[in-house]
Formats: sequence, structure tokens, C-alpha cells
Amino acid sequence: MLPMPRSDLLTAGQVAALAGVHRSTVHHWAKDGKLPVSCAVNGIRLFELHTVERFIAQRPTAAPV
Repeated sequence: MLPMPRSDLLTAGQVAALAGVHRSTVHHWAKDGKLPVSCAVNGIRLFELHTVERFIAQRPTAAPV
């Protein structure tokens, strides 16, 4: 039996959907150390949900044009 995936871990695509950005932006955040990667499995970066939520809440919002 395979272990069930942890529901508190998100892929870069899931983080991107929550943050309203492109997946490559999430990869840049991780590479730049702005968003910590919880673990990497087979080259897939996984992010903890509570860390992502805190990061998104602290991001400055863009000024209206």
C-alpha cells in the first residue's frame, strides 16, 4: 500500500493558484529564499500550507493603476 500524500503539502502549481501567480514565480520565490521549500521529492518541490498562507498574507499588494 502506498502512503497517502500529506494534505498540508502543496506543489508549486497549487501555491501559484493560491497566490494568483504563474508557477515559475513560485520557483523564483523558492530559489531566492523568499518561500521555504518543505521538501523535495523526485525533483518536485513541496511547500507547507501554513507557510504559504503566511507568505501570501505578508506579500504587498499591487497598487491600483
